[in-house]
Amino acid sequence: MHGPVTVEDMTFLEPTRRLPFSPRLSYDGRYGASLVSLILGGYLLLNSNITQLAIALGGSTAFAPDQVAYFSIQFVFAIAVIVFGFAIAPAALGRRVMAVVLALVVIILWTLLYTARITGAGGPLPFASGFVSAPAFIVTLVIATGWLIVRERPWVTYLFLLLTLLAGAIPFFLVLNGASSVPTQLAGFLVAALVGAGIAWLARAVAGAIQQSHDRDPLVDEPPAV
Repeated sequence: MHGPVTVEDMTFLEPTRRLPFSPRLSYDGRYGASLVSLILGGYLLLNSNITQLAIALGGSTAFAPDQVAYFSIQFVFAIAVIVFGFAIAPAALGRRVMAVVLALVVIILWTLLYTARITGAGGPLPFASGFVSAPAFIVTLVIATGWLIVRERPWVTYLFLLLTLLAGAIPFFLVLNGASSVPTQLAGFLVAALVGAGIAWLARAVAGAIQQSHDRDPLVDEPPAV
């Protein structure tokens, strides 16, 4: 049976804290490097010339080879930074691989959808595809989903990923109302940051509540004394 709940019992313990890490690159070091890389990678992907790259890939407009190479390098480098962020995260190897694979697959599929929409190669796509073809949407979805995976958040918290639709809907709404590219891009940066951070903190709060509920459960045996 459990004794009285103390302040220490109420403190949320990250599941990944149980994993062993090298003294040369501690848990906190990996966490910081991962977080910075994901933020930087998301910013670079939002700031890449994805529209020009999509047009070049679609072949509807001729670009010089050096321009296509420049667009491609920007895009690939942004993805590489995101992949590095997940690869260095303080998490089990299997979860890091899962986050990396998911990021690559989703970004590739989204790029094909975006190219088809920009160039018209996919025919009359549904109107709703404008929401999901916004770069702010895919950046928020990929990074938030991967973060939930490497942080070992409960499955129920994946419902918060529905909030990523806001990251696509707001820039799309601005475009429909004739906003220029600068305010639309700034809005994309802002909403992606707010939605991504909101999902991460909401998921952490739910994980903490579940952990505390488990700790208070009188039917759960106390761990054996060491």
